[in-house]
Amino acid sequence: MKIQNNTILNYLNEPEVYSLKANILDIVNENGQYEVETTATPFYVKGGGQPSDIGWLKTDDLSLEVLQVISKADGKIYHVLKDENVTALQIGFEVELIVNHEIRHKHNAIHTAGELICGAIRTLGYQWDVSSAIHYPDNASVEYNVELSELEKIKLKEKLQERLCEHISKGSDVHIATYFDRDSVIQQCGYFPDYVNSDIGIRVVKVLDNVFGRPCKGTHLKNINLLKEVIVRKIKNSKGRLQIKYDTVF
Repeated sequence: MKIQNNTILNYLNEPEVYSLKANILDIVNENGQYEVETTATPFYVKGGGQPSDIGWLKTDDLSLEVLQVISKADGKIYHVLKDENVTALQIGFEVELIVNHEIRHKHNAIHTAGELICGAIRTLGYQWDVSSAIHYPDNASVEYNVELSELEKIKLKEKLQERLCEHISKGSDVHIATYFDRDSVIQQCGYFPDYVNSDIGIRVVKVLDNVFGRPCKGTHLKNINLLKEVIVRKIKNSKGRLQIKYDTVF
């Protein structure tokens, strides 16, 4: 299947722009649920371990709630709408898309906290590879392809919590950049992520100086000192992996 995204993802280049005007490209009804494709969007699209933004789609006469924004199997981006008044919309209409700023800020903080855990683990001397990460409210975790004994987990929890507090206290700008050649990506990440589509470049996020960044399309805070606290809630072995569960205070 050919992957074709017709929608400009504005947040990638202008993450602090929370509203914009765009034109409707398509309207579909999926089992009674209306979904709208537009020429551009300020919304973060669900994926990469982060939930999508929510907000509103407005015209001069309508204000429709955007429940989530999703990417279809063919790569096209659709805004899932709650309201039945979608039938009043037509292809070609100009609409205003508005992100819920409060929810976006929450997602920024949780994702930045997760990346900070990854960086802090490295500053503690561990060179583990991240196997997966989830940055959802009330269900945030980072997993590694290792297992530890009970005593090792207790010690790691103490050291990691202390190191996170140190990093937040010192602060560090969050750097986001897109790289288009393999050598630059390896220089920034320490490896080349073959699992990422590199046709449009690889976006790398770095939350600590002198620590490798990670491939990431998510949204983030400007500086880690905007986090009040990252709480290491639990560290456990799960299905051959080490899972670090965390909470974010911001």
